[in-house]
Amino acid sequence: MYNYNPYNYNPILVNNIEEAKNAPIDFGGNPVLYLNKVKNEVYLKQFDMGTGKTFFGRYIFEAEPEKKQPKDELKELKEQVANLYKLLSEKETKPKKEKAVKDDE
Repeated sequence: MYNYNPYNYNPILVNNIEEAKNAPIDFGGNPVLYLNKVKNEVYLKQFDMGTGKTFFGRYIFEAEPEKKQPKDELKELKEQVANLYKLLSEKETKPKKEKAVKDDE
């Protein structure tokens, strides 16, 4: 029923947590790993010879959140400053329009 090999740390495939809880363990203290691919979980069973109890651990693997590209704020600031310099240089190179002044002579 189970591919039980206490000295091999390759996980044993199970369909649910109940199947892992009811599976045999190694009374020598070696950990036994069970893998549930459907739920992305790993179960670990290990006999503790000091207390005579069995440790059962459940580990859930969650998908990594997508990393967003950080904004290149320095690049944006450089572009804004370049645009400001461009506007200032255009303003300085344009000929000034002089207002017509009427002479009273």
